[in-house]
Amino acid sequence: MVSVILKHEQRTLVEAIAICRVGQSFWGPFRRWKVIVDSRTGERTLACDCIQVMQVLANASKVGSLVYEIAHDFKTGMGCGVSSLISFTKILCEEAHTLLGTGDVSASDISHGFQLASQVCVDTLSDPSINSFCGMVSATDINVKLVRHGHRKNVAETAFQVSKLLQRCNSDDFGAVMLHSFPVPPFNRCQASDGSICLIDGVILPIQLHSWIRKLTNKKSSYSVFKVGLLKNNIGCDVFTRGGALSEKFQEVSILGTVGLLETSKLDPVEMIVGKIYKTGLNLVVVSGSVHENIQRVCAQKYDILVVEWAHMRELEALSRHFMISIYTDFSQLLEDAEVNTAVSHTFTEMIALDRASNKCLLRIQTSLKRPNNTFQLDPITVLVTSGIESTLTEIETSFWSCLHRLFYMSQIKMMVVGAGSCEKLLAKQVLEQIQAGQSRSSQVEIAMRSFASALLKIGDEASNFGLIDSTVDTIVYDDIKSKRGWLAQAPTVLHRLLHLSS
Repeated sequence: MVSVILKHEQRTLVEAIAICRVGQSFWGPFRRWKVIVDSRTGERTLACDCIQVMQVLANASKVGSLVYEIAHDFKTGMGCGVSSLISFTKILCEEAHTLLGTGDVSASDISHGFQLASQVCVDTLSDPSINSFCGMVSATDINVKLVRHGHRKNVAETAFQVSKLLQRCNSDDFGAVMLHSFPVPPFNRCQASDGSICLIDGVILPIQLHSWIRKLTNKKSSYSVFKVGLLKNNIGCDVFTRGGALSEKFQEVSILGTVGLLETSKLDPVEMIVGKIYKTGLNLVVVSGSVHENIQRVCAQKYDILVVEWAHMRELEALSRHFMISIYTDFSQLLEDAEVNTAVSHTFTEMIALDRASNKCLLRIQTSLKRPNNTFQLDPITVLVTSGIESTLTEIETSFWSCLHRLFYMSQIKMMVVGAGSCEKLLAKQVLEQIQAGQSRSSQVEIAMRSFASALLKIGDEASNFGLIDSTVDTIVYDDIKSKRGWLAQAPTVLHRLLHLSS
């Protein structure tokens, strides 16, 4: 009977591992979407957002339903960190499956040991002395060294700098931050080790375009929008079959023609598109893929519009939600004959007019070499999200809100913990030290705690392997403590319920 229960527990964990793996989301210019195919009906669902994928899998089995329920409740309560929760749950399930396979540790001991180790991590992150422990940086420390992860013209540091500035506002209501100007200390110029970017007044800009910054500062428009474009026509996919066996390997395919890059010969469309952007009052365009040099030239030389390319979506979610950025999958969507997604109820012109007439006061960054009165100016901007792929809208919206919570937590706690798996390595060390302290625990529980520490180390390994491509691990340079505490505490609970589901 014990053997039957053990095998049932292991099968449950294997299924949970597969479901968590397919639920992980990937970001960046080379996006990895989930094409979920129902083998019974042939119905296909294209998704990238973690919660959206979990929702599709909710009816696949009891395990899928449980994982979705917990992920949904966690997002409702925390607002962010769902991908990290799903990723760490997968790792814990793998560790638990290995321990059960040895036959030396029971499911109850694994659950208890993981809960104890998790509590050590949560207590450590709640300790006021964490600054010296985790290498955290004060939110008032502006002169931070820019850390690169090999991704060219990365804009993560911009969101990081701004999140530090937000804590200077005495505001319990996050929305109040957007309603006034507030003083900030001057930024020092910083240059990345590869020489590809500089930080000037809190904005990451390509070095070769710095000569146009003064033109931008002379622009008297009070109406400015950040914009994201996905200009790569090769998009990676993961294929997952629902209704059959849950495979641990997913076939990678390419979706061609969903988004495109304008050809050099099409000067008239380029002029038309850039001209339309100019008429809206834009002076900064941010894209996650590449922008043809002809578009950059026309933008910069003729219209004084700065283009920043190769901005990573994992970090753009911070800029996007925090600054209420307008999103386009392709500049060509601004053409007169472009098809507008049904999710957008107004035309481009109508949306601009509607927003200008509204009473909303949202946030924009004003690039300025000489800030009057040393202030950070806030002006209204337009919010317009369009996409040729409907699921893109859901994904972007979800990720933006997630990052807004992260920035809010940073401004509340006024401290940020190092990311890219570095914090988890230190937490693993803390768990091992607690084991060595010699408290009265069974050897089986201590084995489980050591396994939890190993799981923490795997987060750092995944971050190193994937760089800034995988959003399922904490790869950003700095992260907020609250969401990290949340998913570290919740993941063992997920495992406990999965094991209970097996009984």
